Amino acid sequence: MLSRTKLILVAVVVLTAAIPATYACLTWAVEAPLSFRLVGHREPVAGPGLFGDTVYKIPFDIEVRNTSSVAIHLIDLAVTSRSHATIPTGMFSHRGVGFGVAATSGMSDPVIIKAHDAVRFTYTSPGSTPEVLTSIQPEMGSLHVTHTKYRLLEWLFLVRSWCPASLQNRFPVFDGQYDVAPLEIPNPLPASTSSDLKSQISNFKS
Repeated sequence: MLSRTKLILVAVVVLTAAIPATYACLTWAVEAPLSFRLVGHREPVAGPGLFGDTVYKIPFDIEVRNTSSVAIHLIDLAVTSRSHATIPTGMFSHRGVGFGVAATSGMSDPVIIKAHDAVRFTYTSPGSTPEVLTSIQPEMGSLHVTHTKYRLLEWLFLVRSWCPASLQNRFPVFDGQYDVAPLEIPNPLPASTSSDLKSQISNFKS
């Protein structure tokens, strides 16, 4: 009788551990979870350049959609192009705050995009017309991790901080997932809207 009870307890423990382990395996990484769409652009804003000249910067609204069934922590974004080797350096922002490695205040916090949900970013590019972006056959590079992987990284970082220096280098290192996907551009392009990003653009150095 005692042996049967032990077997039942062991089975319950194994099943209890197997459920989160299976979930972690299924949600550890997903293939190309993000899609990108140009929603519109704002009116260009003029400002002083480094040499006393006038420079223009034009903000674009870009929708980032999570097509997967798991939440994604978006770490960084970049505009790329296979047909143009040189692309003007722009800046991404989310809700008026600089985003990504190029943020003026340094690396920003990840933005969480829930499963099958979308988040809008603003991409401010040098230039005065939408063609600075639409004419280069743009693609979007994104660095991201799933919510499952992000939580494990947080836990490992916490445990690592408690360990002596001699053991910290023995912890595994997990890189983020980098993908490149086309930027969908509507045809015709929506008309520009008035820009309310002057304060943000003033922080975008030429």
